[in-house]
Amino acid sequence: MGRGLEPPNLPAPAPAIAAATPVRTARAWRRALVWLPFALVAFGPALYLIARSFFPQGGAFSLSAYAELFGATPGAAARRATLWNTLELAFSVVAATTLVGVPFGFLVARTDLRLARLYESLALVPLLLPPYLGGIAWVQVHPMRGLPAIVLILGGALFPVVALLAARAFREVGGELEDAARLSFGERGAFWRVTLPLARSGIAAGALLVFVFALSDFVVPDFFSFAVQGEATFQVFATEIYGAFVRNGDPIGATAYALPLVVLAGVALLLLARSEQRRSVASVQGSHVAPRPFALGRWQPLAQLFVVAVVATTALLPLFVLGRMALKPTSGPPPVAAPAVAPAASGSTASGTAATGPASGAVNAPLGRPVDLTVYQSRSPAREALQRYSGDVVASLRNALLGVLFVLLLAIGPARALARAPRVSPAARALVLLPFAFPSLLLGMAHEQLFLADAGLADRLYRGYGLVSLTFASRFLPLAVLGLAASWRRLSPELDEAAALARVSGATRFLRLRLPLLAPGLFAVGTLALGLMLREFDAIVLLPASQEMLTYRLYQLVHLSRDAVVGTLAWMQVVSVFVPWIALRLLAGTERR
Repeated sequence: MGRGLEPPNLPAPAPAIAAATPVRTARAWRRALVWLPFALVAFGPALYLIARSFFPQGGAFSLSAYAELFGATPGAAARRATLWNTLELAFSVVAATTLVGVPFGFLVARTDLRLARLYESLALVPLLLPPYLGGIAWVQVHPMRGLPAIVLILGGALFPVVALLAARAFREVGGELEDAARLSFGERGAFWRVTLPLARSGIAAGALLVFVFALSDFVVPDFFSFAVQGEATFQVFATEIYGAFVRNGDPIGATAYALPLVVLAGVALLLLARSEQRRSVASVQGSHVAPRPFALGRWQPLAQLFVVAVVATTALLPLFVLGRMALKPTSGPPPVAAPAVAPAASGSTASGTAATGPASGAVNAPLGRPVDLTVYQSRSPAREALQRYSGDVVASLRNALLGVLFVLLLAIGPARALARAPRVSPAARALVLLPFAFPSLLLGMAHEQLFLADAGLADRLYRGYGLVSLTFASRFLPLAVLGLAASWRRLSPELDEAAALARVSGATRFLRLRLPLLAPGLFAVGTLALGLMLREFDAIVLLPASQEMLTYRLYQLVHLSRDAVVGTLAWMQVVSVFVPWIALRLLAGTERR
């Protein structure tokens, strides 16, 4: 009887535990392998070039490349001053976009503002337009240069980031909390005590993203970094990076100049990952009751005036001016170049102007490639530009579409892993966000150096359009992962579990069940990525295949050409960006009905 009360033999389950361990290990390896393509494409090229900067000429570890930044020489002091200029620009753009974007987001998202949906849709226009198009338009309106001009153009291009994230944050505020605050403090008190504090994380996220993008922008500071006689130029670190790579032929030095921007942007993105975690917790803990709109009352006309002024300044006026340029009659030889000139291999500087030749010949473009100006001998240069440069539109669309394909294929696995995780840690968020810390110029330099060759397959890749598409994918892969993760979260986990019980292969389950449900999200992310790739310039300016693209052609001709051709090419760029986006909006509207 005593033996019957003895405990069972405990070592028996040991084989089951031992069998479970390899299973867990295999799953951990599969999860890691899902992220491997993301890491190689998003981190690999830039980290390769950064590692080379610490081992110059393939030798021993050395910090000699960084002596030009942290040394005691006059050149190092001048570059540190340029770094302060970059920080001044970034913080100024953050201040401008926050002052405009937060009230804009609140008005279109949480008030009874008339035509709010129209204004919110128009706010996307400057985000999809290449920023230098706004610069081209504003130079026609009023001569500008230096820091104020750069802040105006970059602020107008980036204010939608703050406005749209702020609008989303304001919509996520719980209605019950606001109603309780209204009973105690009234409408105004409820806004200041409840609505604005709960939306603070979303506003901070938008401001941090603007800081990261403004910190490393090249094309707008280059466009306005010129000076008249007796004044100094306003240089930023992005123009230093470009000058070191192109004029000096020093990729190691250019990478050393880029590293401070990577560190500063990385810190901002780590703060962003932390703020996003807090925002997610706040939205989960908040009420599911839809918040009630704030009544504007007698402030309705003033609010209308504010949003119309913002939309007109950032979107409508540039489009109107570019259209007017395209329709402007042209006669006589082309004029001397516009004052903004890129630092080029031919030796032009930001304080000078490019030399132009006769109208019948070819001149050197700011990026060192000859530009044929015989188009201006035509009676209708705009029509001639449409015929001559339509191939650039095709090349731009081809490169961008291939980039979208790369992005979607690389992003779908990590997006599913991110969406299905029971809890997304700050480390996982940081892993997805940190590739944005690499300046676009650094990504372009890294791909150029990684595939640089004189012959063979590597040379064909280097000179072919596939390298441009791969660079696009490296730049926008984090955005695609975040967007597709949101689409994966909308799929019920029970569907996956039910499909797993069916005796069909994983590929069949994906193609027949998951892919049709993910199709709207894939189309939305792909369309957004297409628009952003068509506007991207900094990441591809150093790649040979970009010379046949519309963004490159515009950047060349804006320094040398008459208004009609530049305006025509600008509108070709606008149409190529917005036709897919309009198709997406129409499709989304059809699905809602």
